[in-house]
Amino acid sequence: TYHSIIFPCQPLTKEEFNIASLYSSTLTDVGIGNKNYEEVQKIQSAVTGGISANFILLPNENRTEHSLAIKVTSKSLEKNENKMQDLMIEMVGNAKFTDKNRIKDMLTFIASDNDKSVIQNGHVLAMSNAAAQINNISSTNDIASGINFITNTGALAREINNDLSLNKYLELLKNIKSKIVSQPIFTFTSSSLDMDQTQLNFDFNSENTSQMPQSYFDIQEASIGWITGAQVSYCAEAFPTVDAFHEDAPALSVLGAVLRNGYLHSAIREKGGAYGAGAMQDSKNQVFKFFSYRDPKCTETFNEFRNSREWSLKGISQNQLDEGILGVISSIDKPLSPYGEAMNDFANNLDRKSIDQRLRFRALVKECSLKDLENVSRKYLFNESKKAVIAGENYSEEMKNLKFEIKNI
Repeated sequence: TYHSIIFPCQPLTKEEFNIASLYSSTLTDVGIGNKNYEEVQKIQSAVTGGISANFILLPNENRTEHSLAIKVTSKSLEKNENKMQDLMIEMVGNAKFTDKNRIKDMLTFIASDNDKSVIQNGHVLAMSNAAAQINNISSTNDIASGINFITNTGALAREINNDLSLNKYLELLKNIKSKIVSQPIFTFTSSSLDMDQTQLNFDFNSENTSQMPQSYFDIQEASIGWITGAQVSYCAEAFPTVDAFHEDAPALSVLGAVLRNGYLHSAIREKGGAYGAGAMQDSKNQVFKFFSYRDPKCTETFNEFRNSREWSLKGISQNQLDEGILGVISSIDKPLSPYGEAMNDFANNLDRKSIDQRLRFRALVKECSLKDLENVSRKYLFNESKKAVIAGENYSEEMKNLKFEIKNI
């Protein structure tokens, strides 16, 4: 049985939001009630296949604002499913943030994992930081899980041996806990049992579910060149576009696939020597993004991003369009496990994407023409863009010449 429970959370302050992802990562590894973390770990291992938690932003009905919630996810054998659910609910309501040594250790583990992830996910982090300069929702997401989260966490880990810093951190964790409502607003279950055979409780008293919107955070002003230990660069450029419900979103999605396969792969990977490159429409953050991965070049890569946009106005063939459409359709239609299908549907419902809207998006992708690609390229990809680079020390002069503000990760 796979199970997720979503608990609403009152709006967090900027200080609290900075450590929200630390809270969710620490929540599953501390004591609960009168049990210490080792006892909780034994119970977790005995009845579940692990428990994870993360904060999510839930759009309101007309998608003008988001409210905050924490999603707790686990899986267990069917005979243990009610024990699993009880443990998940108890964890959210009664987690103890009092064991200073455990919380310090957890912060150090997370900061260390973050540092390793920069090399692996540099392109994702660079795209997120470029988008953070475009709109508030992208900026908020970057603070929650992007390069700004990694740098904030690293700074916190370096200061945590100072009692004042540690006490402040513990206080913020307790503040966040006090803002999480203990009655779930949504549950998700994927099981081979019928609903009337399961031991799970689906009947929660969640009448007071009116949620205050979470404030977004200010758009990042500067384009930053982030210095890391890598010998390569990760370049990203982002343009403001539209959400998934806009009529241009399907054509932008196809354009991303066409630019990647028709131009960027050859220019940046095969000729330029990078491990990878691409472009994509990110409807959730309302941006169109270009990226390179493990790239020996930097200035030349941004030139190739520009060249690919010029190419999109006159160089796309019918075959390349067909290949792009097929790529987007196959990613929509790709077969998932029964759990994967159900979870995908649940996530779409949380994003307020109805089945009709999803089918309409798919139909518009299929109908996409060469003229549509030219139109959306001209409309969105020739406006002012924002850039970000994550690279080794040896790129710092080049990044300064490209007018990046230099910061160490």
